[in-house]
Amino acid sequence: MRMSIARLTVLVTTLLFSCALLAAQITPPKPGASPTVDRIRERGTLKAGATILAPWLLQDPNTGDYIGPAAVVAQQLAKALNVKLQYVDATWDTIVGGLVANKYDIADAALFETPQREKVISFVTFDKSGTCYVVRPDSKIHSLDDLNDPNLTYLGYTGYATDPLFHSKYPKTKMQQVSPPPGSGPRVPALLAGRGDIAPIDSPLVYWVHQKWPKTRIVPPVNKCFSHPDLVKPIGAGYPKGDKAFGKFLKQIVQANWDQIQAAKKRFSQPKWLNKH
Repeated sequence: MRMSIARLTVLVTTLLFSCALLAAQITPPKPGASPTVDRIRERGTLKAGATILAPWLLQDPNTGDYIGPAAVVAQQLAKALNVKLQYVDATWDTIVGGLVANKYDIADAALFETPQREKVISFVTFDKSGTCYVVRPDSKIHSLDDLNDPNLTYLGYTGYATDPLFHSKYPKTKMQQVSPPPGSGPRVPALLAGRGDIAPIDSPLVYWVHQKWPKTRIVPPVNKCFSHPDLVKPIGAGYPKGDKAFGKFLKQIVQANWDQIQAAKKRFSQPKWLNKH
């Protein structure tokens, strides 16, 4: 019996759709396969270490709920395991150490995947980002080539992964770091007060920064910053090192929810959200 082209097309489409579903299938580790998942199941709660970094993880000012791409990862992970989600507040100084000390099951923050961090924890990548630099309008800094200068001071935060990357690329520039307060933003006020010459920002924040501090300049320029920033690096959530079954499971979570993660990044990069933090 000859099969019509229309029927064949339907069968092929159905097969491809089924394959796509299988590719996106989320299969939690079996008991005993992942120490982390076993711990979560026994507790009935997923503990997620949280450190605010817009647009990847914020708190809704009206509800206090965590929002953003990193929140999508934690929420979908808890849903897949059929457990409750509990956030544990952390800072950039403590987020990695807290995971190593088993204070939480994942470090649900926008962590730059640096070699130093990869020595003690593992990552599931859910985005990438780069760095741009805010300078005063009268600054002599006009391009990245101008950043490596012993007469310049970089305004950073202890515990931020960007700072050692900057220092490695621009070793002549002086580094001034302070401990980040909760919900800390770019050190633009310190820059405008004359306490330094360079305030780094994550590239997705460029439009918000440009709107909030219109009298500053951004290097590279605004449009180029968003598309071609400096120090591009992968961003991920951290999980206990060596737990391969948990890592595979987390990758499935990210792959199955990729569109939702990217939509959250786009939504929470808008100034109307960032102005609330």
